[in-house]
Amino acid sequence: MSKTVIQNLFKRINNRKYKIPDIPELKIMGDTNDTSDIEVLFFNRNGEEGIIKIFQEPKTQTELNSEKKKLRLDENYGNDIYIIFVLNKSSARIGFDDENIEIFEINDLQYDIMESSSMPTDVHIFNEKERKKFLDKNPNYINPNGSCNLQKIKENDPLSKYYGMKKGDICRYKKRNSIVSTYQICVE
Repeated sequence: MSKTVIQNLFKRINNRKYKIPDIPELKIMGDTNDTSDIEVLFFNRNGEEGIIKIFQEPKTQTELNSEKKKLRLDENYGNDIYIIFVLNKSSARIGFDDENIEIFEINDLQYDIMESSSMPTDVHIFNEKERKKFLDKNPNYINPNGSCNLQKIKENDPLSKYYGMKKGDICRYKKRNSIVSTYQICVE
């Protein structure tokens, strides 16, 4: 796995405001001759513990399910652990339906999409406390039927995927060369 992939992975994790208490040496992780898998502990923006599991070799759906079970049975983690799998082959993504597991593909980590001139700047994803405060302060965004009156962004939008947004998450960002903030809520 190249150093670029590792650097872009940790840049993405950092941009999501995840905290990694102990970042491994990039030179060790970027060694293309090393075929051992890597585990890195992190905390998401709500303070919940997660694990990044970087696989150097391709994994099948069955192998990923086995890894998921091992991590969740590990006494240090638990059933609600948030897991990020980094794979060098996309075939394992098919049929993986678990909201606490996210798949990053090496092809998606070859470049940083946020460097594109079409992507916004100053992106902030609200944690649960900030989301509640924002909606309490701006009741006009909530319709009488309970739906939200913000602009919508889909979960499969490149910006949503980059920041790991899930349904109901709210983000604030500025378009390049603009001083106006835009707010969007993530939908399926």
